Amino acid sequence: MIHSTLCQCFFSLAQLLRVESGQAAFDIPVGRTQEGSVIRERRQVPLTPTGRQTDIELGYAFSPSPTRRLEFNVLHVLEPDHVRNAPADTAVLTRYGRRF
Repeated sequence: MIHSTLCQCFFSLAQLLRVESGQAAFDIPVGRTQEGSVIRERRQVPLTPTGRQTDIELGYAFSPSPTRRLEFNVLHVLEPDHVRNAPADTAVLTRYGRRF
């Protein structure tokens, strides 16, 4: 059987779902009195995001034979965790697979 080398390229652009607005309220234990009672504080945290996370992914896959595959991917994330002006994140991934 003759095998022709198979190459694939792909591009992905995604904006993840996010909470538009909200408040989280916490009742946090912060200490104890001398008698042993727990001292608690109530804290509120805004959940409204300041940015919009965008994921950009590029990939290349190469199959030198019918049973082997090698992949290279680069993922670049703008405004990670939906935080405006957060430094961008980049990940480079490699995967090798073999069927038997």
